[in-house]
Amino acid sequence: MAGRDEQWSDSRAKGRKDEAAWSTGSLLAVAALTSILCAAFASLTLSMRRPGCYRRPYNSTLLVVVTDLDKNSLHSTKKYHWQSYMKEGVLTLNNDYTHASVLWDDKTEISLYSTFAAGGRSMELSDLVVFDGRLLSVDDRTGILYRIEQGVAYPWVYVSDGDGSTAKGFKGEWMTVKDDDLWVGGLGKEWTTTEGVFVNFNPMWVKRVTREGTVEHINWIDEYKKLRSALGIEWPGYMIHESAQWSTVYRKWFFLPRRASKLTYTEAEDEERGGAACLHKLDIILSVHLLDESQLEPAAVDKDARI
Repeated sequence: MAGRDEQWSDSRAKGRKDEAAWSTGSLLAVAALTSILCAAFASLTLSMRRPGCYRRPYNSTLLVVVTDLDKNSLHSTKKYHWQSYMKEGVLTLNNDYTHASVLWDDKTEISLYSTFAAGGRSMELSDLVVFDGRLLSVDDRTGILYRIEQGVAYPWVYVSDGDGSTAKGFKGEWMTVKDDDLWVGGLGKEWTTTEGVFVNFNPMWVKRVTREGTVEHINWIDEYKKLRSALGIEWPGYMIHESAQWSTVYRKWFFLPRRASKLTYTEAEDEERGGAACLHKLDIILSVHLLDESQLEPAAVDKDARI
């Protein structure tokens, strides 16, 4: 009987030790897990404070703009340096999507520099796009695609003009992402002299760039002609494009021409020939939405070539 009592006492003592050991281990595990969660939360909080991370309402989005200062891109004090300014803001739409407002963040304004130039000009950045997780821009003077990271513009890909067999850089004016490739387009009109005399079709080619930086030159002469024909414009009339996007939702192209005229191009008169239409392109089918000219500034409408 005494032996059984001793055995039972030993079993209870061992159970208490195991229970104590288990409780200590559980506490350590909980403490470790809590520490990990706190560290993860702190890291997430810090990440959300970085540029590009905002706590925005559902109807707002981050907006980033970049400058094309033309000849004024040349740095005033640094020799052989050209610059472009980039700034962030928040674009907000009201609940019924009838009004938009932009709140700029002055603290995000930065200067992007480059020493690569063509003909004494550079960093005339035309557009911004996020491609393969990277912010890119195109210089319409040199044909260089820049990768922008932490306030620095790194040359990524050089794009030549026309079919790619020229030494001149491509005058890229718009960029968009379509089917996992980057598409870069130009003016979309014939290259002419300042008085409208035909020179070549180089601006009517587009570039398809892969994630690896491979460039394919695609002839879009007929495509651009179809776009302007939809508005009754034929050569020597012209249409200039600086805004084109591929929609993954509608699976078609959208174009907002900057210039549109049935008259012959002249450099002196081009500034007064603003476009007032939105073109939707699906294969060879085009639909046109004419914008309300009453909402435009008078100088922005070509009164002599109204469509």
